[in-house]
Amino acid sequence: MAKDKPLTKTVLVKTLKEMGMATKDDILKSEHRLERRLVIRMNKMERGLRLSIADLAETTPTRREFETLKRQSHYGLV
Repeated sequence: MAKDKPLTKTVLVKTLKEMGMATKDDILKSEHRLERRLVIRMNKMERGLRLSIADLAETTPTRREFETLKRQSHYGLV
C-alpha cells in the first residue's frame, strides 16, 4: 500500500465535518489539550535531566582532581 500524504489540519477538519464527527472547535480543543500534555511532559523531562546533571556534577571529579588522582595512582599513592 502506498504511503498517503499526511493530512493537513484543514483537510482533517473538513473530512470530519463531512462525516459529522467533529467541529473545528473540537479539533482545536483536542490540539490544545495535546499541546498542554506535551509541555507538561517536556517540563518533567527537563527537571529529570537537570537532576541527573546535578547528581553527576557532584560525583564526577573536575579535570584538576582527575589529573591529581591519575598522578597519585601513577606513583602508587592511591
